[in-house]
Amino acid sequence: LAVPRQRAKKNLLATASSWWHIVRHKNALQLLSHRELLRLFYIQLAYTCGVTAFYEFYPLWLVETAGYDAQGIAWTTAALCGTMTLASIFAGRIYQTEPLRTASLFAAIVAGCVAVVGLGDARIGLIAIVVFGIPNAVYNAVMPAWCAERFGNLGQGAVMGLLSTIFCLANIMMALAGAVLTLIDTRLILLLGAGLTASAAWRISHWNRLKLDSARPALSETTG
Repeated sequence: LAVPRQRAKKNLLATASSWWHIVRHKNALQLLSHRELLRLFYIQLAYTCGVTAFYEFYPLWLVETAGYDAQGIAWTTAALCGTMTLASIFAGRIYQTEPLRTASLFAAIVAGCVAVVGLGDARIGLIAIVVFGIPNAVYNAVMPAWCAERFGNLGQGAVMGLLSTIFCLANIMMALAGAVLTLIDTRLILLLGAGLTASAAWRISHWNRLKLDSARPALSETTG
């Protein structure tokens, strides 16, 4: 009886060691050793922090500013999901000659929507909440598709895993920040989210300009 138990214990230790080795050496964050993916990490983290700040705290804003109850929040959320669903149907058809420029534009619109909720009254804020679904759907159609194409050589699952990890980190960070800021004013966390998303839009635009500038010498050499 002792021999099978010892073997089972060794197998368990080997399995645990193998699992820990995979966690340490093959997790999505290992991709950050690539310079462009590190830049993507900061951009996507800023964008998703703004989005998660909106998702997590617009219901509280509805209660405090618009005086909504659970039913009112549910109807508003249904309207938001409806616009997002409709927009996602057509988002993939957007002409993507410059996907980063498109992503930057719609990230800026997302930032504007979140800022309007933070600064506007109940009626204007409600409109911004529902409209938010359109640019967010377009961004989520353009940016991950570009990432999959640009970094496909690293493995599709790895890059998508990194984006999922970023989203989880953003949820945790904004929940912690919101727990403090909402004690002062709910609008503060929304404005912080708007600022982070706006910074992501600016970073994407800057990244796009860098790519265009680096492509021009190569294009002039081929034409010359």
